[in-house]
Amino acid sequence: PEIRKRKEQKARLRQEKVDKARKDGLLVECGCCFGDDYLVEDMLECTKGHAFCKECVRRSANEVIGAGKIGVKCLSIDGCEGEFTLIALEKALPFAVFKGYNRRIQSKELEDAGIQ
Repeated sequence: PEIRKRKEQKARLRQEKVDKARKDGLLVECGCCFGDDYLVEDMLECTKGHAFCKECVRRSANEVIGAGKIGVKCLSIDGCEGEFTLIALEKALPFAVFKGYNRRIQSKELEDAGIQ
């Protein structure tokens, strides 16, 4: 019961923030799904400054991770060569997924350096 109350309160507070931002014209659009009801705090930027919602970044990162690759490229259709930093990915991914991805990066860096 207490957890449900907290979740409901959190959802209510978030909706109030969205409503206020909408009223003030402060909602932003995701450059991937083009949803236009995001708070600035919901967005993540590539290294070149293109902004996307956390859900789009999470989906893209999961595809990269599932394919066994490293480096989550910008989702912009304009040919951007930016990527998402580990800090951005940490905000988008569940902890366990991010931890595994980070471990993969570290292993690759050790391999590239000739360290085992």
